[in-house]
Amino acid sequence: MLPTARTLIVKSNSGFYILPFCRHRRRFPSYSSLTSLEKNIKKCPIPKLHQNDNRMAPLLSMMQSRFMSDVSSSQQQQQQQPISSLPPKPKEMADTTYQLAIDVLSPNNANTKQNRLIKRRALARAITLVESKSTQHQHQSELLLSYILHAPSSSSSTSFRVGIAGPPGAGKSTLVETLGLYILNDLPQQQPKDNVPQKDVLQPNQLAVVCIDPTSSVTGGSILGDKTRMMELSRHERAYVRPSPSKGALGGLSSYTNDVTTLCHAAGYDLAIIETVGIGQSEIDIIQCVDLFILVVSPGGGDELQGVKKGVVEVADLIVVNKADGGLLDDARRTKADYTAALRFWGSGYGGNQNKKTREEWNVPPVLLVSAKTGEGISQVWSEINRYRMIMTKNDELSHKRKKQARYWMWKYAKDMILEKIMASKKDHGKATADMEKALDFGHVHPRVAASLLLKDLIGSGDDKESDDNESSSPNSRK
Repeated sequence: MLPTARTLIVKSNSGFYILPFCRHRRRFPSYSSLTSLEKNIKKCPIPKLHQNDNRMAPLLSMMQSRFMSDVSSSQQQQQQQPISSLPPKPKEMADTTYQLAIDVLSPNNANTKQNRLIKRRALARAITLVESKSTQHQHQSELLLSYILHAPSSSSSTSFRVGIAGPPGAGKSTLVETLGLYILNDLPQQQPKDNVPQKDVLQPNQLAVVCIDPTSSVTGGSILGDKTRMMELSRHERAYVRPSPSKGALGGLSSYTNDVTTLCHAAGYDLAIIETVGIGQSEIDIIQCVDLFILVVSPGGGDELQGVKKGVVEVADLIVVNKADGGLLDDARRTKADYTAALRFWGSGYGGNQNKKTREEWNVPPVLLVSAKTGEGISQVWSEINRYRMIMTKNDELSHKRKKQARYWMWKYAKDMILEKIMASKKDHGKATADMEKALDFGHVHPRVAASLLLKDLIGSGDDKESDDNESSSPNSRK
């Protein structure tokens, strides 16, 4: 096929055809095979150009070479896919879902442009499937994640996740792009230090960035503007930038951020950077999805008391004072001094790491001055990321942390599923729900009591024996 401005020229057994661009659907007409194309041509005649037409002569050689190159590249891809090493296809898995799994798990040694395009497209479709609210899509996404979990992956043992969060306007997106370009472009040219083993240095070949964008509570839409700020990084051939809406989820993440990161690692992106929405002091869900949490603060963001306050600061593994350039450099230095002085009060009681050996080697989170605009301090940030990873790996804290995160996400998914079932069952209990809402409007019942009564009506009152046991164990029932 050879696309032009408003037409698509297709080669079939009987000649060449011009398919007009459909302005109503904003796409070209699609056909599953040449046979279906011939049938549709008979029903709706399309302007036809034969090989002896003078208008077709300049395009024949180009079309033939491009057609043969596409066929050869697709044949090479099918030969390179290790189908025999992958688990068999589950019975309930659809063919399209199985093909997505095969394309996502395809080896990274096929560095042709066609293979990279197919893999990125499969990864994008797999993420869309995982984030879908459709019941059928959710079932297929569960089969997809289970299949990928049991499939051999080369990046499972070397994958690393970095979370970046901070208040709105702190420069998180610019920092992510500057750090990502440094990792992909400048890092391969640098030699590791003599006292650091080569195997302990994180040198990612590909980078995935997951940007969480806030969803409007009024319209329900999201502009997904974080990717717009990463123009250079999003065009890099070894980077994959995926914006995702929060869809009303609290904590700075989306409901399926953990699944999206799992798919990125399965696709060969051994380093994943997760950027949250602008968060406050109590939104700390990011630590349940990453190995290293970087808190980005703005110059003049507060005094020493801000560093002592509990919340997002006490779970941060690294604090970065961004925008340390120009007229904000002095304010950034004062902010760094305030946070450094405040974090000294924590000492060995730093709550970011639970392992004793890790707390001794990574006592308090370092505070760094960074300018994402000029790139100043980015190399130091990457050095601290590597040092933290080596400490966590040496003390076996990284695997222990991921086991705790898996349990957290299990219960989080269970809560979300229970809430979805309750909301779905409202249709079957419409009268009871309407009566309870009227009682709330007239002030006849407290909202907490109304929720308890409504829950019993929707999912049942439970076992009477259990309620009797709870009543007997209450403090008022004791003699």
